[in-house]
Amino acid sequence: MPYFVWQDSYTVGHPTLDYDHQRLGQIINRLDDAVHFQHGDTEISAILSALRHYVESHFAREERLLEAAGYHHCTTHSVSHRRIEQTLEDFENLHRSSPDNLDAKALLAFLQRWLINHILKDDMDYRPMMECYLASRPAMADHPGRL
Repeated sequence: MPYFVWQDSYTVGHPTLDYDHQRLGQIINRLDDAVHFQHGDTEISAILSALRHYVESHFAREERLLEAAGYHHCTTHSVSHRRIEQTLEDFENLHRSSPDNLDAKALLAFLQRWLINHILKDDMDYRPMMECYLASRPAMADHPGRL
């Protein structure tokens, strides 16, 4: 059974951001498998790389959308993104310098906290504003990848 299962209640009001969040769930499930089935360092490296790519693309996209929509807590939200990036960078650096010292269970716990505290709480704060923003721009609803 997957560690993370997407539910409709997790939607933040923008199809592209919801897709991104589902992708994070897939990465978390991949890490959970790696922990439970004791996959090697190569798999952990690949997961860390996937996480790096994910945060770079998702955070940039989300911040652009929030700014375009006039979200009033853009700066605070961006600061929380930088903290998440720093923590992931710390995990990545530890794995790069000493793979045996990386606690994959600690990484999994961090990702779970991120999912619960950031996406399912912080991101939900912008949901009503994002729904209004999309409603005012019908072409975006037809092409969710566009700003």
